[in-house]
Formats: sequence, C-alpha cells, structure tokens
Amino acid sequence: MVPSLVSVQKLSAEAFASAAWTTIIEPGDELAGLLRLTLGSKTSLDLLIARASARSISQRVLATEHAELARMRFGRFESTIEDSLNRWLPRLSKTAVENALKVAAACGAAFVCQDDEVWPSSLSDLGLGTPAGLWVRGNLAAITPSVAIVGSRTATGYGNWVCAEFVAALAERGIAVVSGGAFGIDAAVHRSANAMGAPNFAVMAGGVDQFYPSSNADLLRSVTSNGAVLSELPPGARPTRWRFLQRNRLIATLGRATVVVEAGLRSGAINTANHANSIGRPVGAVPGQISQSTSDGCHRLIRDGFATLLAGPRDLIELAGFAQVELAESPTLGVLELRALDALTGRFQEQQAIAKRAGMTGIELAIALGGLEMGGRAERNEQDSWRKRLNL
Repeated sequence: MVPSLVSVQKLSAEAFASAAWTTIIEPGDELAGLLRLTLGSKTSLDLLIARASARSISQRVLATEHAELARMRFGRFESTIEDSLNRWLPRLSKTAVENALKVAAACGAAFVCQDDEVWPSSLSDLGLGTPAGLWVRGNLAAITPSVAIVGSRTATGYGNWVCAEFVAALAERGIAVVSGGAFGIDAAVHRSANAMGAPNFAVMAGGVDQFYPSSNADLLRSVTSNGAVLSELPPGARPTRWRFLQRNRLIATLGRATVVVEAGLRSGAINTANHANSIGRPVGAVPGQISQSTSDGCHRLIRDGFATLLAGPRDLIELAGFAQVELAESPTLGVLELRALDALTGRFQEQQAIAKRAGMTGIELAIALGGLEMGGRAERNEQDSWRKRLNL
C-alpha cells in the first residue's frame, strides 16, 4: 500500500512501537536493533516502559537464537544494556511519538516500517543498524532499483553536467536516483531528475517536516512529487553532524551502487562511499581536473582501489549491474532470483506474501528461493517463512 495520511494515523501496535523507537534512539544504534530483532519492536518497547532491569532484558535476549551474536558484538552484554538504558529512558515519551505522528500528518508524511510493502528490502544489509522505520513525504514505490549519486557541496559546471548525463542514462532504464538533498552535486542530481519527471529520493539528516537546507525547500518539494523525501528520524528532529554521517549509510544502502561525482579529500561523499564499501556495494568515482580540489577525493578513491573509474554513463550502468548481458550471463543470480530477493525483507514472510510482492507464481518463487538459500542470500524458519539473510 502506498503511504498515506490514513496509514500514518492508524498504525498497528508493532508499527507504533517502531515509530516510538525512532524517537528514543540515535541513528545506527545496533543494540536497539538487536532488541527489535530478537524480541520485536513492541515487546522491547514494553520492557522499557516497564523499566525492566538490564539483567532481565539481557536474560531474555540470551535465551534466543541470537545469544552468540549478542555476546560477540557487545562483549559485557548486561553492562552494555545498562549504559543504553541510561541513554534511552530519558527520551521515552508517548507524547513525543504522538506529536511526531501529528506533525507527520500535518505535512503529509507517512511512517513506514519493515512490515510495509514499500519498505526497501536493501536496508536489511545494514544488519543490526537497520532503521526502526522511515518517515516519508512522497511515495517510496519506485525506489527499487536505484543508484546513489553524491558529491561536493561546491559543484562545478562539469560536475553538474555529469549529474545530468548520469541521471538521464539511469532514467532511460527506469532506474531511480538517491541523494542527500544538499547543495552542490546532491541538488544537481535532484534537479536533473525532477526536470525529466524521473523518480528520485532525498535522505534527510533531520525530520521530514522541515526541509534542509531550507533554501532547497522548493527543490525538495518537487522531489516529493517524483519520489520521496525520507528520514529515519522523526518529524521535529534537528540535523546534527552525527546524524549526517549516519544518514550517509542509508544513501549508500538504498542504491545498488554509489557514485561520487566530485568530492574533496574530507567530505560527506567520501563517508558515503566508505559506507557503501563496508556493505559490499560497488563504488564508482568520476575523474576530474587535477587543478580542482573537488577532484581530489574522487582521484584518491580511484587510486587506492576503493572505487571504479567512471568514464561515462555506460561505465555507470555496468558498475551497478544493470547491463542486460550481465543479467543474462550471471551464473549466481538469475532474473527470478533477483525478483524474489527484491521482495524479501529483514522479517520472515510467508511465501504467499512474497509471491504477491514479487509478482511471481508459487512454483517460480520456490525455484528462486531455493537458489537464494543455496547462495546464502535468504533463509527460512521452521514455519517455512522466508527472509533476506541479514548481514550481521
């Protein structure tokens, strides 16, 4: 179902709890992700409301199949929970969640969580850092497939031209673009896509009720007409340096590949490229003039082997794996498997629901899921429900 005002106002208990978690934690909180994974959003939130002790929460988590993961990732697990409770409990407020939902309704935003049909399944590649949910102004339906394009906030004419060429090549193939809505390259990406009526998505480091930067408000409003402006932070949340850095991991994960058009040696674009590398997404960089500081970051990525040199749109299409010859000749991932993988999420689903989402017959899905399971991309439980294998 496409997010709407009604869906924001009538959340299930689990979805309401997921929305609550976005008001309690900072982006990328992996311990909160572990609690939601093992106990569910509502049950883990109920434990916070009941002021459960760190010991009792620890015992419940360690009684699950993820006990070893908890010990390996967090060491002194009970102590880590105690520290986290000290951060979370001061933010625990039903009023805060209700206010976020009211502000969302006022600005036409929706809350989307992992159980929703439009949830981008690629986010499960963040493992325990997967967001509790997304606040969305617009429509997420066209976000798959997509490519992330990022770069300097001081774009040159050359950088703007490259963005237009890349966005046009992707749009011709029905591929969306994801960026950060900022000045420079981000803005060039969104302007190019909006001019063609092509789907594009802007990820915010604050709430979607206030577009940031404010001088890009008209541009971002146009984005909501062609795609969506989204954030894992609730309406009313303000951008901070940490939140910008964490926002970049979403940009990198939403795209099948990340492209850096122009960037300095130290920039958010380089941070996004690093996130993409960490989760196994291909990274491409566009070479520029050696006299331009906005070329330094791209040249460093290429020189150090962290990015593929992109000499034009054809290189971009191949980098992202959209070339038809690659799909036809791929020995590990066929067309049916790709469709099934796109339909899987981080939560277990019955095969009937997956088949509906993928537009496949039961036999086609069974074949695809078998291949994905053998390749380590999907897993099933005792009830024969399936989910995308998490990158934990």
